[in-house]
Amino acid sequence: KLDKLETLEKFYYEKLEKLEKLETLEKTYYEKLEKLEKLETLEKSYCEKFEKSDKLEILEKSHCEILEKLNKLETLEKSYCEKLDKLEKLNKIEKLLEEMHSK
Repeated sequence: KLDKLETLEKFYYEKLEKLEKLETLEKTYYEKLEKLEKLETLEKSYCEKFEKSDKLEILEKSHCEILEKLNKLETLEKSYCEKLDKLEKLNKIEKLLEEMHSK
């Protein structure tokens, strides 16, 4: 009987040891799973920020192009106004000349 009890006790402790190892493995598994979920969340966040960065670059490029066009328009407007001024001056001179000739 004592032999059987010792064998049972040994068997019990072996099972207990295996159970503890399994619990440790399970704990490790859940910790790694948690880390993986955090990494996936970080990856998703990174991808969203990267997307936003791309959109911002596109907007910035578009903004620069619009500014360039605006500068060209302002230059054209200035040139147009200068030519219009010259034309008005020429018209005044022409009118004066006509008045002088008519006298």
